[in-house]
Amino acid sequence: GAKLPAFNAPMWDGQVLGDKTLLLWSEQGLAETIQFIRFAPLLKGFASRVILACQPALVRLMTTAPVIDGVVPLGEQLPPFDAHLPLMSAMHRLGTTLASIPSHLPYLATDSARVHALSGLITGDAIRIGLNWGSDSDSIDGGDRSIRLDALRQILSIRNVSFYSLQRGTAASELANSAFADRIVDVTPYLGDAADAAAAISMMDLVITVDSTVAHLAGALDKNTWLLLPHCADWRWLEKRTDTPWYRSTLLF
Repeated sequence: GAKLPAFNAPMWDGQVLGDKTLLLWSEQGLAETIQFIRFAPLLKGFASRVILACQPALVRLMTTAPVIDGVVPLGEQLPPFDAHLPLMSAMHRLGTTLASIPSHLPYLATDSARVHALSGLITGDAIRIGLNWGSDSDSIDGGDRSIRLDALRQILSIRNVSFYSLQRGTAASELANSAFADRIVDVTPYLGDAADAAAAISMMDLVITVDSTVAHLAGALDKNTWLLLPHCADWRWLEKRTDTPWYRSTLLF
Protein backbone atom coordinates (compact mmCIF):
# COMPACT_ATOMS: atom_id res chain seq x y z
CA GLY A 1 0.00 0.00 0.00
CA ALA A 2 2.99 2.32 -0.06
CA LYS A 3 2.61 5.36 -2.28
CA LEU A 4 5.62 6.29 -4.41
CA PRO A 5 6.68 9.95 -4.39
CA ALA A 6 5.82 11.97 -7.48
CA PHE A 7 9.24 12.56 -9.01
CA ASN A 8 9.78 14.56 -12.19
CA ALA A 9 12.30 12.00 -13.42
CA PRO A 10 11.89 8.31 -14.38
CA MET A 11 12.77 5.36 -12.18
CA TRP A 12 16.19 4.08 -13.17
CA ASP A 13 15.93 1.08 -15.52
CA GLY A 14 19.49 -0.18 -15.14
CA GLN A 15 20.94 1.63 -18.15
CA VAL A 16 24.17 3.64 -18.00
CA LEU A 17 23.38 7.28 -17.27
CA GLY A 18 26.78 8.65 -18.22
CA ASP A 19 27.39 12.11 -16.76
CA LYS A 20 23.93 12.28 -15.22
CA THR A 21 22.72 12.07 -11.61
CA LEU A 22 20.98 9.15 -9.91
CA LEU A 23 18.86 9.77 -6.82
CA LEU A 24 18.63 6.95 -4.29
CA TRP A 25 15.87 7.29 -1.74
CA SER A 26 14.99 5.39 1.42
CA GLU A 27 11.52 3.91 1.09
CA GLN A 28 11.59 1.79 4.25
CA GLY A 29 13.20 2.01 7.71
CA LEU A 30 16.50 3.11 9.18
CA ALA A 31 17.81 -0.47 9.20
CA GLU A 32 17.12 -0.92 5.49
CA THR A 33 18.91 2.31 4.61
CA ILE A 34 21.97 1.22 6.58
CA GLN A 35 21.94 -2.26 5.05
CA PHE A 36 21.39 -1.34 1.40
CA ILE A 37 23.55 1.77 1.07
CA ARG A 38 26.30 -0.79 0.46
CA PHE A 39 25.12 -0.89 -3.16
CA ALA A 40 26.03 2.77 -3.78
CA PRO A 41 29.57 2.02 -5.08
CA LEU A 42 28.13 -0.37 -7.68
CA LEU A 43 25.53 2.17 -8.74
CA LYS A 44 28.24 4.78 -9.13
CA GLY A 45 29.40 2.78 -12.11
CA PHE A 46 26.21 3.79 -13.93
CA ALA A 47 26.02 7.50 -13.12
CA SER A 48 28.41 10.40 -12.69
CA ARG A 49 26.75 11.46 -9.42
CA VAL A 50 24.83 9.45 -6.84
CA ILE A 51 22.85 11.33 -4.21
CA LEU A 52 20.78 9.96 -1.35
CA ALA A 53 17.55 11.13 0.24
CA CYS A 54 17.16 9.44 3.61
CA GLN A 55 15.68 9.78 7.08
CA PRO A 56 16.91 12.89 8.98
CA ALA A 57 18.36 10.71 11.76
CA LEU A 58 20.70 9.09 9.23
CA VAL A 59 21.90 12.12 7.28
CA ARG A 60 25.11 12.69 9.24
CA LEU A 61 26.01 8.99 9.21
CA MET A 62 25.28 8.56 5.51
CA THR A 63 27.80 11.25 4.60
CA THR A 64 30.44 8.64 5.55
CA ALA A 65 29.13 6.11 2.99
CA PRO A 66 31.51 5.61 0.04
CA VAL A 67 30.95 7.47 -3.27
CA ILE A 68 27.81 9.30 -2.12
CA ASP A 69 27.98 12.77 -3.66
CA GLY A 70 25.29 14.32 -1.49
CA VAL A 71 22.83 13.48 1.27
CA VAL A 72 19.54 15.28 1.90
CA PRO A 73 16.76 14.60 4.43
CA LEU A 74 13.60 13.07 3.03
CA GLY A 75 10.90 15.69 2.64
CA GLU A 76 13.25 18.57 1.93
CA GLN A 77 14.09 20.21 -1.39
CA LEU A 78 15.96 17.78 -3.64
CA PRO A 79 18.85 18.77 -5.89
CA PRO A 80 18.42 18.14 -9.65
CA PHE A 81 18.58 14.49 -10.76
CA ASP A 82 17.95 12.52 -13.93
CA ALA A 83 16.64 9.19 -12.59
CA HIS A 84 15.66 7.80 -9.20
CA LEU A 85 15.71 4.41 -7.49
CA PRO A 86 14.20 3.19 -4.22
CA LEU A 87 17.22 1.96 -2.28
CA MET A 88 15.94 -1.58 -1.73
CA SER A 89 15.38 -2.00 -5.47
CA ALA A 90 19.14 -1.83 -6.07
CA MET A 91 19.40 -5.62 -5.68
CA HIS A 92 16.88 -6.18 -8.46
CA ARG A 93 18.35 -3.64 -10.84
CA LEU A 94 21.86 -5.05 -10.35
CA GLY A 95 20.79 -8.71 -10.58
CA THR A 96 22.24 -9.44 -7.14
CA THR A 97 22.68 -13.04 -6.00
CA LEU A 98 23.97 -14.44 -2.71
CA ALA A 99 27.39 -14.68 -4.31
CA SER A 100 27.45 -11.07 -5.50
CA ILE A 101 26.27 -9.23 -2.39
CA PRO A 102 28.80 -6.40 -1.88
CA SER A 103 30.98 -7.55 1.01
CA HIS A 104 33.40 -4.68 1.56
CA LEU A 105 33.29 -3.89 5.29
CA PRO A 106 33.14 -1.59 7.08
CA TYR A 107 31.30 0.68 4.67
CA LEU A 108 30.30 3.33 7.22
CA ALA A 109 32.61 5.32 9.46
CA THR A 110 32.52 7.06 12.84
CA ASP A 111 33.18 10.60 13.95
CA SER A 112 36.42 10.62 15.96
CA ALA A 113 35.35 13.76 17.83
CA ARG A 114 32.15 12.05 18.97
CA VAL A 115 34.09 8.94 20.03
CA HIS A 116 36.33 11.19 22.13
CA ALA A 117 33.29 12.90 23.66
CA LEU A 118 31.90 9.53 24.78
CA SER A 119 35.21 8.29 26.19
CA GLY A 120 34.40 9.62 29.65
CA LEU A 121 31.23 7.51 29.77
CA ILE A 122 32.47 4.41 27.95
CA THR A 123 35.69 3.74 29.81
CA GLY A 124 37.77 1.15 31.66
CA ASP A 125 39.69 -1.95 30.65
CA ALA A 126 36.86 -4.46 31.11
CA ILE A 127 35.28 -6.11 28.06
CA ARG A 128 32.60 -3.77 26.74
CA ILE A 129 29.30 -5.26 25.61
CA GLY A 130 26.51 -3.18 24.09
CA LEU A 131 22.95 -4.43 24.57
CA ASN A 132 19.80 -3.86 22.51
CA TRP A 133 16.78 -5.96 23.44
CA GLY A 134 13.85 -4.21 21.77
CA SER A 135 13.09 -3.80 18.07
CA ASP A 136 12.60 -0.19 16.99
CA SER A 137 10.13 -1.22 14.31
CA ASP A 138 6.48 -0.20 14.21
CA SER A 139 5.77 -3.01 11.75
CA ILE A 140 3.45 -5.88 12.52
CA ASP A 141 6.29 -8.21 13.51
CA GLY A 142 8.15 -5.67 15.65
CA GLY A 143 7.04 -7.37 18.85
CA ASP A 144 8.23 -10.76 17.58
CA ARG A 145 11.71 -9.32 17.23
CA SER A 146 11.90 -7.99 20.79
CA ILE A 147 12.71 -9.68 24.09
CA ARG A 148 12.43 -8.63 27.71
CA LEU A 149 15.56 -7.26 29.36
CA ASP A 150 15.21 -10.00 31.97
CA ALA A 151 15.98 -12.56 29.22
CA LEU A 152 19.59 -11.32 29.39
CA ARG A 153 19.85 -12.07 33.13
CA GLN A 154 22.39 -14.89 32.73
CA ILE A 155 24.65 -12.81 30.51
CA LEU A 156 24.43 -9.89 32.92
CA SER A 157 25.66 -12.10 35.76
CA ILE A 158 29.09 -12.42 34.11
CA ARG A 159 31.70 -10.50 36.07
CA ASN A 160 34.57 -8.36 34.79
CA VAL A 161 32.43 -7.17 31.91
CA SER A 162 31.02 -3.68 31.38
CA PHE A 163 27.53 -3.54 29.87
CA TYR A 164 26.12 -0.56 27.99
CA SER A 165 22.55 0.03 26.90
CA LEU A 166 22.12 0.93 23.23
CA GLN A 167 18.36 0.59 23.59
CA ARG A 168 16.07 3.37 22.45
CA GLY A 169 12.31 3.66 22.21
CA THR A 170 9.70 2.24 24.57
CA ALA A 171 11.80 -0.79 25.55
CA ALA A 172 14.42 1.53 27.06
CA SER A 173 12.14 2.21 30.03
CA GLU A 174 12.68 -1.37 31.23
CA LEU A 175 16.19 -0.52 32.38
CA ALA A 176 15.30 2.04 35.04
CA ASN A 177 12.76 -0.29 36.64
CA SER A 178 14.86 -3.44 36.46
CA ALA A 179 17.27 -5.18 38.81
CA PHE A 180 20.04 -4.37 36.34
CA ALA A 181 19.93 -0.58 36.55
CA ASP A 182 23.28 -0.50 38.34
CA ARG A 183 24.79 -3.16 36.07
CA ILE A 184 24.19 -1.43 32.74
CA VAL A 185 25.44 2.01 31.78
CA ASP A 186 22.79 3.81 29.73
CA VAL A 187 24.52 5.75 26.97
CA THR A 188 21.42 6.52 24.90
CA PRO A 189 20.74 9.96 26.46
CA TYR A 190 24.00 11.04 24.84
CA LEU A 191 23.11 9.71 21.38
CA GLY A 192 21.36 12.29 19.25
CA ASP A 193 21.33 10.47 15.93
CA ALA A 194 22.69 7.41 14.15
CA ALA A 195 26.16 8.93 13.84
CA ASP A 196 26.31 9.19 17.64
CA ALA A 197 25.09 5.61 17.97
CA ALA A 198 27.81 4.50 15.54
CA ALA A 199 30.44 6.19 17.72
CA ALA A 200 29.20 4.33 20.80
CA ILE A 201 29.02 0.99 18.96
CA SER A 202 32.55 1.44 17.66
CA MET A 203 33.76 1.53 21.27
CA MET A 204 32.25 -1.86 22.11
CA ASP A 205 34.05 -5.20 21.99
CA LEU A 206 30.75 -6.99 21.29
CA VAL A 207 27.16 -6.01 20.54
CA ILE A 208 24.32 -8.34 21.55
CA THR A 209 21.11 -7.29 19.85
CA VAL A 210 17.76 -8.31 18.48
CA ASP A 211 16.83 -7.69 14.83
CA SER A 212 16.89 -3.88 14.83
CA THR A 213 18.68 -0.81 13.52
CA VAL A 214 21.47 -1.49 16.03
CA ALA A 215 22.11 -4.89 14.42
CA HIS A 216 22.62 -3.33 10.99
CA LEU A 217 24.65 -0.43 12.29
CA ALA A 218 27.00 -2.76 14.16
CA GLY A 219 27.26 -4.97 11.08
CA ALA A 220 28.01 -2.07 8.75
CA LEU A 221 30.79 -0.99 11.13
CA ASP A 222 32.14 -4.58 11.07
CA LYS A 223 31.71 -4.86 14.82
CA ASN A 224 31.53 -8.28 16.52
CA THR A 225 27.79 -8.86 16.87
CA TRP A 226 25.56 -11.58 18.29
CA LEU A 227 22.15 -11.29 16.63
CA LEU A 228 19.17 -12.84 18.43
CA LEU A 229 16.50 -13.90 15.92
CA PRO A 230 13.03 -15.41 16.20
CA HIS A 231 12.78 -18.96 14.87
CA CYS A 232 10.90 -17.67 11.81
CA ALA A 233 13.22 -14.78 11.07
CA ASP A 234 13.03 -12.00 8.50
CA TRP A 235 13.86 -12.98 4.89
CA ARG A 236 17.26 -11.26 4.84
CA TRP A 237 18.73 -13.66 7.44
CA LEU A 238 17.95 -16.71 5.27
CA GLU A 239 17.47 -20.11 6.95
CA LYS A 240 19.37 -22.59 9.08
CA ARG A 241 22.68 -20.77 9.27
CA THR A 242 24.70 -19.02 11.94
CA ASP A 243 26.48 -16.61 9.59
CA THR A 244 25.16 -14.03 7.15
CA PRO A 245 26.47 -12.84 3.77
CA TRP A 246 25.53 -9.29 4.75
CA TYR A 247 27.83 -8.87 7.74
CA ARG A 248 30.94 -11.02 8.22
CA SER A 249 31.33 -10.22 11.94
CA THR A 250 27.74 -11.12 12.87
CA LEU A 251 26.84 -14.44 14.47
CA LEU A 252 23.19 -15.51 14.23
CA PHE A 253 21.34 -17.20 17.08
